[in-house]
Amino acid sequence: MQKRRSCLNSFLQNDEGGATVLSVFVLMLTAILVGFAIDVGNLYRQQTMLGLAADAAAHAGVVVMAQGGTAGEAEAAAADMLETNLPARRFGRLVADPWPDLRAMAFDYATGRLAVPDRDTPANAMLVRLQRSAAVENPVPTYVLHLVGVDSWTTGAVSVATLVTTRRCPNSAGLFAHGEIVLSKGVDLGKEFCLHSQDRLVLPSDLSSESPMHASLPVLTHCEGACDKVDVIAMNLIMPDTAGYVWHLAEGFARRGFGMPEKAAFFATRGLSKDLEPLSEVGIDPQKLRRGDVVEISPFAFSLLREVPAGLVYVVTCERPAKDILMDSIKRISLGREDGASVIRNIALITTCPLTLGAFTRIEGSLVIALHQDAGVAVEVKPGARIGGSRDTCGTENRSQFMTLGNLDFPTGLAGSGLGLVAGGDVTLVQNETKEIILPLYGLAVHAGGRLKVGPGQHFKPCPDTAADPVLPLLQLITYAMPPLDGWVTPLAPEGSGSSFKRITRGTQGYRMLR
Repeated sequence: MQKRRSCLNSFLQNDEGGATVLSVFVLMLTAILVGFAIDVGNLYRQQTMLGLAADAAAHAGVVVMAQGGTAGEAEAAAADMLETNLPARRFGRLVADPWPDLRAMAFDYATGRLAVPDRDTPANAMLVRLQRSAAVENPVPTYVLHLVGVDSWTTGAVSVATLVTTRRCPNSAGLFAHGEIVLSKGVDLGKEFCLHSQDRLVLPSDLSSESPMHASLPVLTHCEGACDKVDVIAMNLIMPDTAGYVWHLAEGFARRGFGMPEKAAFFATRGLSKDLEPLSEVGIDPQKLRRGDVVEISPFAFSLLREVPAGLVYVVTCERPAKDILMDSIKRISLGREDGASVIRNIALITTCPLTLGAFTRIEGSLVIALHQDAGVAVEVKPGARIGGSRDTCGTENRSQFMTLGNLDFPTGLAGSGLGLVAGGDVTLVQNETKEIILPLYGLAVHAGGRLKVGPGQHFKPCPDTAADPVLPLLQLITYAMPPLDGWVTPLAPEGSGSSFKRITRGTQGYRMLR
């Protein structure tokens, strides 16, 4: 009996067995922690890739919208970008349902909500929702934690990229160019005037502190000259192809009705002339004409108009086969009469003919689109002609626009206030040959598809409280929004999927949240 008690006491006092159990426990805990670190690290890696891919896909779709593409083209571009970054053959299915999860949407900046795009609210945002979950049969597998019952994790990312019109510089007052902008000595661009080049800015050494306070370009080092005297920031604007924009506008205005928003906005403040008799005099029946209607008229008939009735779109084509020798002799059309001063107001003119602006002719509140291939050198200007309002006033309620496909050498003496110039090629702003005193121009906007050069001695100032011009090209930025997504995306994982952990983010540009 004594021997048995001695053996029992010895066994109870021996701690070697306890150490073995503790060691096993520590090893198991270490394995779990290591496995948790490995699998959580992999989860965050997958999440980061989804977030970056969602942002890139949404950005690609919005770029297509900015370039005038349709909602379907934007969605296709987003899908292509997603496949480029996360190919399905390697990463599996990532989109549960393309209809809500990879879609062009309309984003309302006033309410911060998404809506289905329609004719009145076109698509301006791209929604991309990616996920790795049971819903796509592609959850994130675990490598170690499946030993303790955690087989997979669910994760997802959402990105909403939008196009927003820049508030810093309205499109109706400033110099904007795809190519470089070069200012000569003595140029005065008043305070708050805007400059933007997608290529390079060259500022004169004598630029005063009252010169442009808003200058921008994508790369700050591409600013040369007196860049330290202005507020230069890095900004990469989305600017449409200028020549393509001119064609697009010409085609939209030449169509009947107000299907184009720019056309509807243009004629919203421009009524139909009460006197349409001048059209009857050249053989055009005015009985059924309404505001914004299209009048196709020959160069010969247009040249005979004693007055151009307001509120209409005039389409004048010089390339059509002539019906008689008189019409064949008209190779150029004139705005204004040669026998005295005349005023042309509130019309839209689309022409393939070279233009002559008659002496002391004033063109106010009108859109002129010159589609002649050599429009830059085929615009003949007589002394005293002017496009735009009075030079010492703003008159922004009836702005004028002059557009051409090619290069444009524009004498600033021809420009009135509230004038927008758009050219598919280079633009050069020069003084009149008469060397007359150049008054400051208010509300001038120039959109050049190529290089923009301003000659010496020019004076430009913005109008107070300048609003955007709906007829001129938009200046837009791509940004990321965080609208409510209820009803617009599929659930991250179906109910009862058994996922042990869920994580969703709002892209790399937005907030992140765990649930």
